[in-house]
Amino acid sequence: MTAPRLTALLALAFAASCQTITHPRDLPQVQLASFQRASDYNTYNLSRIGILPVVGTELSDSDSTELQGILFSEFASAIPMEVVLLNTSDLMEITASDPHQRGTYKAATIVEISRRFQLDAILVPTAIQRQAYPPQRLSLSVDLVSSETGMAIWNGGVNLKGENRDVVDGLEAFFGNGKGLSDDSWSVSLLSPSKFARYASWQIAQGL
Repeated sequence: MTAPRLTALLALAFAASCQTITHPRDLPQVQLASFQRASDYNTYNLSRIGILPVVGTELSDSDSTELQGILFSEFASAIPMEVVLLNTSDLMEITASDPHQRGTYKAATIVEISRRFQLDAILVPTAIQRQAYPPQRLSLSVDLVSSETGMAIWNGGVNLKGENRDVVDGLEAFFGNGKGLSDDSWSVSLLSPSKFARYASWQIAQGL
């Protein structure tokens, strides 16, 4: 085989291989959650925090436990603190009054639970709205309550609507980045309540 012919065949083979290359997604992630911190937040020593089951008027016990587990996973991955799961009986011992609005708690119960589990603070999550069928909707609010004062020193919240363009783009970036442009497996998150909740939890956990 002559050198020119060999060069031509190699060029054709290279061109064919280029056509099969799948370019991975590299999409920017937008911040959809909002956060508030107490002015003295940085004065608190936070190394071990608890997280309660999620409360919400439309949540079943299994929904509450599932959402708590998802929040636990995302916070444990995102923050340099030890996160401890607290069960339903622990939840019954804490008195909250519209936590996502006022951020005030009965200090005695916070101190008691914190002492029992050696916690510096407790995450108190509330599902304000949840629609688990398409178009999904999930509005979550999470307060971080100090074991010293019984007051919320941080709050994170997100309100996701499955039909919102920013939410759809965010889900694609979260579940689809690194995958090929033709891979649409990320779109399952528009149908899956657990994946939708994972994205919401991740959004909130980034702010603590």
